[in-house]
Amino acid sequence: MNPIPFTGTFGLFTRLGAVFGAVEKLEVWQKTSIPSYATNILNSYYNYLAPIGTANPIATLVSDTDSAVSLLGSAKRTLTQYLAPTVQQMVQASIDVPATDTATLWNEIISQMNAASPPQTIQNNTITSTVTTNLQDTSHGWVWVYTGLPSGAPMQYVYAENITITCTSDGQGSSTAPGPGTAIFSALGGVAAPSMLSSEWPMGSGASLTLAPFNPDSNAGSQNYLTNSNFEAWVANVPTGWTITTGTAGTTVVQGTQPYRGLYSLGFVGNGTELTSITQSLGTQIKPSTVYCLMFRVMTLTSETTGALAIQLVGTTNGVSTYYKANVPLGFLSAGIWGDWPVMFVTPALLAESYSLEIAVSTAIPSGVTVYVDDVALAPMQQFGNGPFLAIQPGSQIFVKGEQFNLAMTNDYGSQLGTLLWRTFQLDSLGIVVPNSGDPTIPDTIITN
Repeated sequence: MNPIPFTGTFGLFTRLGAVFGAVEKLEVWQKTSIPSYATNILNSYYNYLAPIGTANPIATLVSDTDSAVSLLGSAKRTLTQYLAPTVQQMVQASIDVPATDTATLWNEIISQMNAASPPQTIQNNTITSTVTTNLQDTSHGWVWVYTGLPSGAPMQYVYAENITITCTSDGQGSSTAPGPGTAIFSALGGVAAPSMLSSEWPMGSGASLTLAPFNPDSNAGSQNYLTNSNFEAWVANVPTGWTITTGTAGTTVVQGTQPYRGLYSLGFVGNGTELTSITQSLGTQIKPSTVYCLMFRVMTLTSETTGALAIQLVGTTNGVSTYYKANVPLGFLSAGIWGDWPVMFVTPALLAESYSLEIAVSTAIPSGVTVYVDDVALAPMQQFGNGPFLAIQPGSQIFVKGEQFNLAMTNDYGSQLGTLLWRTFQLDSLGIVVPNSGDPTIPDTIITN
């Protein structure tokens, strides 16, 4: 194999940068130069009167300007036609790849970038998310946001936009009793630009999504992989569907009468030493390379400074376990108030032999103190377009039709090179992220203007 040269006179990113430089220059003309020239012409002819019987010579200036902008758009598209053959030929000159589709070629480039010494990176974009709401009562629930990819890489190709997430059906008019999973939400992003190479880009994602809240009342379904995770069913102080792995039914594991919802919860009674735990097997429900959210509620009736609870998905292979967990120090809880720490994670491409959900004391609970757990749910998150993954956590009260969350996504588009790779190769639709960092080895200055 001959490693792909990334920089230097004939480097891959040097060649792409030369094309990108021309594209950026054309885009400047589209966005600013031509409209500015047109404005200057119009201003210089302000109140101009053409001779009687003749047409005003600038009457078609606006349409002519639009035509000029469109022609520059065609020039950009022509230039970007060089990009795909460049990538294909340089990868094939390095290694005999099994296919020539965009994903295969870029995965090989990324593999070689990671294997280089030092590893090669481009400048990163900075992505943030903020959720606000107009809920009538915050006890109705919340939205959790995850900006990682199933590949494990952090997202880079996210539009800066406001995503409205509106309750369109609350279930109150249905024949069944409304509950946490009966609501339906509609998520809607901003209007998209006409094309990825449009001078109006970026606008919004143009994406939409219909999603339902996770549902702790559901058993082994799409809204909750667990069974009896609302802890309403018990037999002899053991919650149905769960196994006590450490502890004594009726002594350190009890049917709690302090529920978040319903009649009961899970209670762990501390004795100062025992690391109490219960588990539930998940069979074959867990899938590879999938984004999941594990949500729950935890409460103590008194303020505590010691003790902690771990709520975790456990994957076990050959007796070795991997944990995706939330560790809840009791000192973080306010007496009598239910708290939550969602766990959002990606499963590996190669799954463990078995998976189980474990609720365990990770640091011993003081003697006589009871920790209550309720409304546990585990399910896949849903992706909004090619952007963030979303999950709605229901509260103690049902959602009301018309209630709305606003998810403000920001992207500083700080990487010129990364952003142009996104626009020209549509990497977001492939779930591919080029290695990036805040201190890149391949700087944006490789784009020559």
